[in-house]
Amino acid sequence: NNVGFLSYSNSGVKLFSKTSDAGATWSTISVSTNGPLVADLFFTNGDSGFAVSNSGVLYKYFNDTIHLIDTINFTSCFYPKMFFSANEFGYILAGDIPFTGYHKVLKSPDGGITWSISLLDTNRTFYDISFFTDSIGYLASDTGLYRTNDAGMNWTLVNTPFGNCSSISIVNNNLIFVIGSGGVYQSNDAGLNWSQQSIPTNCNPLSIKMINDSLGFIYAKMISF
Repeated sequence: NNVGFLSYSNSGVKLFSKTSDAGATWSTISVSTNGPLVADLFFTNGDSGFAVSNSGVLYKYFNDTIHLIDTINFTSCFYPKMFFSANEFGYILAGDIPFTGYHKVLKSPDGGITWSISLLDTNRTFYDISFFTDSIGYLASDTGLYRTNDAGMNWTLVNTPFGNCSSISIVNNNLIFVIGSGGVYQSNDAGLNWSQQSIPTNCNPLSIKMINDSLGFIYAKMISF
């Protein structure tokens, strides 16, 4: 509820920061003027996590320090989303070179040391990925929400009242929140049934993160922007 992480760039200076009081104050972890700009952060707990840049440089955070792990190279660019389980089984979405969209899902069984292409589909664009266990997970795309029961070997389209899906937040094995077709939806039975949630008017939700069944956040842009 209180520990969070942030990466940002200010006049060419890249900074990692950490909060222990829900964002009231921030302490700097590291500063770099020549490192790549981070595209996404993912933390399994308050002491261990990962950061990836658009150029595929992967960092790991532990012992209050950022460490360079590897440079991912699958003739890809732009790595917008990643997920790691508590056992450091990892997934990263990837774009193409030249860029036509996010059509790849990369998988690592060893905390980001080695990577392989788990899924490649040029007919779908992937937006988000999240897992409840090492085997059970969900994938958001422009063609809907998909579920896997075998660590990404096979994906099945979930029957939903929305078309495209852009963001996923798994609370437990039954409770899932997603953003689909411009709305926020909740499922209490692992995706079998969905109910649309009430959100502020005049906003377009882009991403969602639920801490538990009642506390969470959506990031949105105003429709009148």
